[in-house]
Amino acid sequence: MTARLAAGLRSLPDAELIVEPQANEIFLRLPVATLRRLREEVVRFHPWPMPGDDQASRIIRLVRSFQTTPEEVDRFISVVLG
Repeated sequence: MTARLAAGLRSLPDAELIVEPQANEIFLRLPVATLRRLREEVVRFHPWPMPGDDQASRIIRLVRSFQTTPEEVDRFISVVLG
């Protein structure tokens, strides 16, 4: 499921994968407005402060459960799209 999530995120114009996912974690830069929308949809993610974060974008860490379903991944991508 991590590969499915990473592939979906790569297709988004404002999303930037910070490193290539190796396991069940994804480090991702998203616009602050998108992060607000995710929080409104009760999506859980972890802020991951790094140099280069600014007022317009932030890096977050997503940790995928080994029980994550394809439908959950697709829903997450749709929420990021808005």
